[in-house]
Amino acid sequence: MSNSPSVVLVNRRVVINDACCLIDLHKVGLIQPMLGLPFNFHVALPVRANELLSISAMEWASYERAGMQTIDLPGDQVATALSLREAHPTLSAEDCFSLVLARETRNGLLLTGDAALREVAEHTFGLEVHGVLWVADLIVEHGVLSKEHVCRCLEEWQEDPLVRLPHRQIAARITNWRKR
Repeated sequence: MSNSPSVVLVNRRVVINDACCLIDLHKVGLIQPMLGLPFNFHVALPVRANELLSISAMEWASYERAGMQTIDLPGDQVATALSLREAHPTLSAEDCFSLVLARETRNGLLLTGDAALREVAEHTFGLEVHGVLWVADLIVEHGVLSKEHVCRCLEEWQEDPLVRLPHRQIAARITNWRKR
């Protein structure tokens, strides 16, 4: 585990992952392909430790070898996260750790599917925020996986009642990618 984001490749955006995106990407096997995109990927230590992720130690080791960095926030950033939690009670503690990490990381953007976190990140702090469909788009755009492979992942998300993604946007992508 790293105490700071020290291995940042020059001119690459830093994507801060929150738990809900990691959960959805993990369900369909898209974390490893995501790590092949031209970004640096970070996750706050408390988010990584979230038991809801169901990601094994072996999988984390594989993600770290592929470039995912786990960041252990220093005390002042932990205090900021806890203050944000008080100011924004709709956010979880893990959301606040991801938000602080995104705010404090030069050239950072936040990857989240949480509507409340997106609202605070964009409107209160002016952060760039994306979700898992953006990741799927980039995986196709960069040729990391075939369109058909990603379409199957999108179909899995559509069928999963625990994944709350806009079905119209998913259907449009599937139709578009299968036409080509």
